[in-house]
Amino acid sequence: MLVKILDRHGAEFSGSIVEAQKSELKKVKNWNFQWSKLFDNHSWIFKLVCKSEIIGLIKIKWENPDHFVLANIELSPDNIGSNGTYKNATEILIAYSALLSFKLNKGPYKGFWHLPVKGIL
Repeated sequence: MLVKILDRHGAEFSGSIVEAQKSELKKVKNWNFQWSKLFDNHSWIFKLVCKSEIIGLIKIKWENPDHFVLANIELSPDNIGSNGTYKNATEILIAYSALLSFKLNKGPYKGFWHLPVKGIL
């Protein structure tokens, strides 16, 4: 899927969201998650790419046959915070997972998704 990515100065760049391959995830270094270890047969990992660089990743994991959860989301280290290179990468990844919930989820779960809490409340 083609997307418009904005840098922190408002300039537009063309980007895309495509399924990531395990071999690509092994090259992702200095991120909080070890994405190559998150790769499995019960989920999909999608990458947000701009200028041939992975700037964000999401993992959707099937919770049951009808519905997935957004299991992981992360931006590349140089895109974190207000000084990050691109300012709408997170929004693009979340919107894409919402779109997938309409395409992939079934029955009463169409259009429903959630991001499980990873920390202590």
